[in-house]
Amino acid sequence: MAHHILVLWGYNFDEAVAAIFVSKLRQAGLLVKLVGIAPPPLKGSRGLALIPDLTLDQAWRLVASVRCLIIPCAGQYLHQLKNDPRLAAFLEQVQQNQPIFVIERLKKAELNRLSLLSAATVVFYPAGPALYETVDVLAGMVQQVSG
Repeated sequence: MAHHILVLWGYNFDEAVAAIFVSKLRQAGLLVKLVGIAPPPLKGSRGLALIPDLTLDQAWRLVASVRCLIIPCAGQYLHQLKNDPRLAAFLEQVQQNQPIFVIERLKKAELNRLSLLSAATVVFYPAGPALYETVDVLAGMVQQVSG
């Protein structure tokens, strides 16, 4: 079975971070899909709209093959993850695979709000140029998990 990396895409998510993860991980030969978690158009925090590869409903067919889930948004927008029961159910199902969750470094209170991630391997991505190195390290981690 092929293994997938999903990058969630919602309102006010960070379009630069999403684009870097998608492009660099695809360049590394990994199967990466940008998943829209709300109806289009989905504009990021700087007003740029990205077109998802899949809707959340379409992503359900990949749930058993998800090895990494990337959430490129600031902590104040994480409420979108818990306010949508479809997304909460999706995240719970994905968690059965024991994937790597990748999120922005959060304050402890913000992380506690994401109780769905409590049992997962969590990788925090940095801001700025260090993000590129983090993506390379993540590619290696996913390839080991998928190997």
